[in-house]
Amino acid sequence: MNKIERVSMEICAGIASGKFPPGGKLPTFDEMERIHNVSYITINACIKKLNNTGFVISRERSGVFVTEKPPLPDSFALLFPKNALAGNLFLQTLLKTIEGESEKKKFNFDIFPDFEPHIDNPDYKRLISDLFKMRIGGIAYFTMDPLPDECELLHFPGIPVMNASRCIKSDYKAYVDKSCDYLLSRKKRRIAVLFQGKSTTIDKMIGNFIEKKGNSEMESPDHWFIPIGKDAREGTENIVRFMLDCPKGKRPNGLIITDDNLVDHALKGVFLSRVQVPEDLEIVTHCNWPNPVTSVIPVKRIGYDVRKVVSIIIDRLLNSRGKGGNQNPEPIPLVPLFEEELQ
Repeated sequence: MNKIERVSMEICAGIASGKFPPGGKLPTFDEMERIHNVSYITINACIKKLNNTGFVISRERSGVFVTEKPPLPDSFALLFPKNALAGNLFLQTLLKTIEGESEKKKFNFDIFPDFEPHIDNPDYKRLISDLFKMRIGGIAYFTMDPLPDECELLHFPGIPVMNASRCIKSDYKAYVDKSCDYLLSRKKRRIAVLFQGKSTTIDKMIGNFIEKKGNSEMESPDHWFIPIGKDAREGTENIVRFMLDCPKGKRPNGLIITDDNLVDHALKGVFLSRVQVPEDLEIVTHCNWPNPVTSVIPVKRIGYDVRKVVSIIIDRLLNSRGKGGNQNPEPIPLVPLFEEELQ
């Protein structure tokens, strides 16, 4: 970006952060020259630009003042990598939830569904253009690797950039404890578990289940804790049928499905096995509140409230207004909830 664009955005960042409040006076031209290390000509061009866009007003012999209602951007950019939304029920629920939560906060999200951090990507080009036009007040991204330091998005003054996945911290131990305790309370001790997701998450959850087994009355062999690849979801049906085809005393009488993308496939396997639910098999399925996967087979649902996730992201971005570059707020714990526990 050129000097006029950079300095204009730095002044806007001061307005957005509250450093220069509505009606407040900006520094003198001489002071701004020293602050931004540019010439009088550049500062004059910036003030003209901000006058024309409604951010400031010049008063002869009095100075330059922030307008009473500066036109701060009322949109955040939400970035997803290519193909991330397809077949991901959490992200689909997130998008459904955003509209309602944004209305409450008087804010909008502009969705970039095929984003890649390089100049040849159409979503990248559109976002950069919107940033230069001061239409975007902050950026959040999901299911992406951290943006590299040289990425241009990190160098727009006053534009906070946030890895939304790191704003929250799912309480996996509570998830394991509550799921298992429910089944154990129903006299179901032979519990099988299906996983899907990042390998680090699966490893952590399997460790939690093995620890829970050691501290409870669970009678689950370790090979009943089964990770399933994203491209192998349809095979979940056969895995479930294989487990349930065993004699009654050697097959699971409790099943936990920890990813809602597996639910339909797993329940199809349960249905075809002709095992009686809930008499012979009780099932706990993961869900994303308030958009659970429905089923004709009776199940107990547990999951995280996506409305809470969206609210956290919006609050974090609003609180970071005027701060440029990567923002790394402390993640807020998310507790898993059964349906009756939802507020």
